[in-house]
Amino acid sequence: MKECQKLITERRSITFFDTTKEISDDLIKEVLEVAATAPSANNLQPWEVKVIKDKEKKENSQRNLF
Repeated sequence: MKECQKLITERRSITFFDTTKEISDDLIKEVLEVAATAPSANNLQPWEVKVIKDKEKKENSQRNLF
């Protein structure tokens, strides 16, 4: 219980990301596997995740999303 309390009280929001830093495929896979276990309403898990590593494709996606 203390570990859970520590995680909750020490959590923080990250609003800046270093876009020059490469993230390994293994880390991406690990994060997505953990995220897939997160609860959702009625266990519907309505999310869709796309990993885009190509810089040009990322920029195009950002323009189209926002």
